[in-house]
Amino acid sequence: DHTVFDTPILPGTAYLDLALHAADHTGHTTIDELLLHAPLVLQPGRTVRVQVIVNGTDADGEATLDVYSRPEGEHGEWTRHATAVLVKDDAGPGFDLTAWPPADATPIDVASVYEALTTAGLRYGPAFRGLRAAWRRGDELFAEVALPENERAGVADFGVHPALFDAAVHLPAWAGLAEVPEGHNRLPFAWSGVRLHATGATELRVRVKLGDTGSLSLQAADPTGAPVAAIDTLTARPVSAEQLKVSGSAGENSLFRVEWSPLDLVPAAREAWAVLGDRPLYDELRQTVTASFYQDLTTLTDAISATDSAADPVPDLIVLPIPTHLQETPGEGGTDSGPSSLEEQNTGAAGHGSPVGAAHVVLEHTLHTLQTYLADDRLADTRLLVLTHQAIATT
Repeated sequence: DHTVFDTPILPGTAYLDLALHAADHTGHTTIDELLLHAPLVLQPGRTVRVQVIVNGTDADGEATLDVYSRPEGEHGEWTRHATAVLVKDDAGPGFDLTAWPPADATPIDVASVYEALTTAGLRYGPAFRGLRAAWRRGDELFAEVALPENERAGVADFGVHPALFDAAVHLPAWAGLAEVPEGHNRLPFAWSGVRLHATGATELRVRVKLGDTGSLSLQAADPTGAPVAAIDTLTARPVSAEQLKVSGSAGENSLFRVEWSPLDLVPAAREAWAVLGDRPLYDELRQTVTASFYQDLTTLTDAISATDSAADPVPDLIVLPIPTHLQETPGEGGTDSGPSSLEEQNTGAAGHGSPVGAAHVVLEHTLHTLQTYLADDRLADTRLLVLTHQAIATT
């Protein structure tokens, strides 16, 4: 229901709601600034995972916020869509919309507003078509907006329902169509001084004061005139259809993907393999290759040091299995001492302990093994196979 140049995008008011929600949970009252960096283009049949991060409050009581997205099931980089600064502010509403309709304002016929917006490339579906009445007084615009009845059951999930908040700026969008360059539309990209005074609104009285080209301030109240929300400054900038198409295709056309290809590994007849820390794997492999078992890489390098060079114990290939069933091994005083070997971790019951602690154990052990391997000149001609998944069949 929110489409620009035939491209469905998440409305800016959805980012506002995410930021207001985060502010409420972190003791902040105001969005000092919110900037949009890239549109979140919505595509049929594609689920998008959204991540909101609040970075800790500083000495002045400010916190920064980031909003990212990534298509469900993909493992590439996250796209940053918005950043914000959250602050603690005791300022009251500072406006009163109880006198309504506004005195000395000229009524505007809104019957053709959405038709004109659609022609310009801004298509709003039923949930967003909330403009009910409008007036103008100089550089001020006044509007009444409301959610459709079938959308009102969900208002408790939001500070201000994004479709209702979006409808609050449809009148100035319509009024500014003549100023927009051909082939473009203005979309909000920066907000400052956003405050939420009440929740649960299904209808709003809206006062908009037009500023410089593409900017405005906004005050919204419920049907009794009680303050609901205010925006000190909202700035829009021109966006073309081509820009939106590029944003929407970035994820699909990314060159960077994780792709696992099966590998038929046929070892040379005389190759010597060393298996680290996984005895069941060693028992399977030695049926087809010349293999030795070592508890870890340190045990292997100690064996190399203790052996006559003529025996040549340096393997051609080292197999480092990464275990998939882990448990955290607590050390003294409740700290993590780490496993003495990956074999010990493999014998632990899956699901016990902390998954985060277990991940640290695996990462630290793997990093230590890689560093030891790279630092030992005796292993310069030895290949290292890091095995992340096992599906071995022997004949």
